Amino acid sequence: MKSKQPNVLLITLDTLRADALGCYGYSQPTSPFIDGIAGEGVRFENAVAQASWTLPSLASLMTSQYPQEIGMTNFNSKFTDNALRAAEIYRNNGYQTAGFITCDFLAQNRGFAEGFDVYEEHLNNALAEDLNRSVFKWLASHDPEIPYFLWIHYFDIHADYDPPAPFDKSFGRSFDKKELGTASHLQNLLKNSQQMSEEDANGVRLLYDQEIHYLDSQLQDLWNHFKKENALHDTVTVIASDHGEEFREHGGMLHTTSLYEELVHVPLIMHYPGQIPSGKTVQTPVQNMDVLPTLLELCQLTPDCNLKGKSLLPSFEAEPKDSFCFSHLQVSQDGGSYLDWKPSLFRTLYMARKGADKMIYDAKNDSYEFYDLKRDPGETCNRYEVSHPKCIELKEALSQWIESQKKEDAESVEMEREVLERLEALGYIE
Repeated sequence: MKSKQPNVLLITLDTLRADALGCYGYSQPTSPFIDGIAGEGVRFENAVAQASWTLPSLASLMTSQYPQEIGMTNFNSKFTDNALRAAEIYRNNGYQTAGFITCDFLAQNRGFAEGFDVYEEHLNNALAEDLNRSVFKWLASHDPEIPYFLWIHYFDIHADYDPPAPFDKSFGRSFDKKELGTASHLQNLLKNSQQMSEEDANGVRLLYDQEIHYLDSQLQDLWNHFKKENALHDTVTVIASDHGEEFREHGGMLHTTSLYEELVHVPLIMHYPGQIPSGKTVQTPVQNMDVLPTLLELCQLTPDCNLKGKSLLPSFEAEPKDSFCFSHLQVSQDGGSYLDWKPSLFRTLYMARKGADKMIYDAKNDSYEFYDLKRDPGETCNRYEVSHPKCIELKEALSQWIESQKKEDAESVEMEREVLERLEALGYIE
């Protein structure tokens, strides 16, 4: 029996940079399953995350609001009651809602569970296969006659990079110094301004790629199980990421450090056979916060709030005109992060992009960077000029955007010792 409205399967992959996938041009075969899904759906070549770490980025994706508008910018932020989340919209429209997450920043006390009938937290280094087993149990008990909104957030790719066997030998290579891929080690490198050898740096990147390969295999298992249970019939699937990861491109490692492409350029793939094109690539930059309006239009639902993102359905037919994409990063002593031990790195950054033109504004230093990503995809040469027409356009857009942001009074959570210890192990705090 075909539901009046489609199911929604939202898969978010923590710490996955776009250029680490085969379908985005990576040379290593890290992602055969994801590549296949991209080939059957729509792949957005230039998706932009609204922040370079999990909490603000996914808060934006799940509300289609900018992080600073909903007070979700700091380490200890939580949702206010004013922010309407995706699961609330779907549950209010008769959907079954379930969420399975693996990150403390997405815990119930942050407000991410609002609107979910079922919300399971797997916070003690749960592997994708463990998360899948819990999802399968839910699937066995859900009502197949009622459409579902299901969110699964996988954490495997995030440091510590420790791919399980046999994936620690993927691509015919292995790296025995796994301690170098721990968040604590990488954090100490940053803290002490130390460098690692080229061989070790390549080994750490190998571990990251192997983690992706492992997770890709688990997504294949998830897909196969859903197919066997006929749970993918009339289903919109989205594969997205909250942020990327840096591997010394701009002198650092990990994330929460900048708004360069290695951290804000993320994969975005949509799959809905018979309803959206197959094998299409959209080149025009889009935002993660466009996901929710797109899903709602596909499901023929109207939200009871003003979404700031826009539906991407028109891009399925033709390339849209370039419009501005924005990102924001706030690192402050009050908010906390793994940079707290180095006050010189406290900063508030804003980013605007239109087409291949990109500007970053450092509010602390009142300085600007400008890059033409077509000519300089690695953002190696700052070409900011006060009188350059493109710089003027992006600077004005950034200024207007910053001024237009309605700042929500932030609320905060008190974190238990166990949570603080986990976040410390992951490199977020010292």
